[in-house]
Amino acid sequence: QPSAIAIDQKGVLWITEADGNNIARFDPEKKEFEEFQIPTPFANPSDILVDSSGKVWFSEMNTGKIGMFDPVSREFNEVIIPTLSPVIVSIAADKQGKIWFAENKGNKIGVFDPTSAVVKEYEIPTSRSLPIGIAVDERGTAWFTESDRDANRIGRLDITLLSKEPEGRQSGKGRGQEPDG
Repeated sequence: QPSAIAIDQKGVLWITEADGNNIARFDPEKKEFEEFQIPTPFANPSDILVDSSGKVWFSEMNTGKIGMFDPVSREFNEVIIPTLSPVIVSIAADKQGKIWFAENKGNKIGVFDPTSAVVKEYEIPTSRSLPIGIAVDERGTAWFTESDRDANRIGRLDITLLSKEPEGRQSGKGRGQEPDG
């Protein structure tokens, strides 16, 4: 069952296959299709993106991880998120190559820096907001949906407005903001 799709710089399609626990590659020019089994069983991959270096990133809804597949080495790597059972539905990349994610059950917005291998998490002030969608603008502001019936809004996280985070792989507390207007 395909659930998300992304296109790399060469026009190759990358697809998550939730039920098969795979990501798949389809080259429409060569008409070649190939599947890659995610090493963690029952990962339930959801969203997918290709970064500027060609690496394929995907969310693992059931495992609390973000997966990365390197098409050159054909190897997987996984980032473990500190929050227990966060249910990561969607991911986005910023222009610095950091991977942002919405923690649906964790009620947080997180960011992973592949260069430093550090995960930072920011609590959403709306209780049980159930964030699903996430996008990052050119300034590095993360925009996200709060899908709970009582929340029912779009939130933003501008980390430049937050106090300096402690170093290391720790969860931070941040302030989400509502959009102006």
